[in-house]
Amino acid sequence: EKCLGTCRRCGQPMFPEIKPGDPLQFTVEHIVPKSRGGTNDIDNLDGAHQWCNNFKADSLMEELPKGYRQVLKWKIKHLTVHRKV
Repeated sequence: EKCLGTCRRCGQPMFPEIKPGDPLQFTVEHIVPKSRGGTNDIDNLDGAHQWCNNFKADSLMEELPKGYRQVLKWKIKHLTVHRKV
């Protein structure tokens, strides 16, 4: 609900019917990773595709390389084109 069906990392739509294990699957993403002191508080949670969440890993947003969002957007668009979503 907080992310309104949009991945907070790449900005592309998420689809609830995607099966677990799929790179396009909806995941709950920690803005500040738990490994870096983040909590499960709603203010620290966002929605993200599995692939985007894995890309971010345990980084803080400001630590990601410049232009990362365009790379994620391209990858998710590429994954979406090659399936019936």
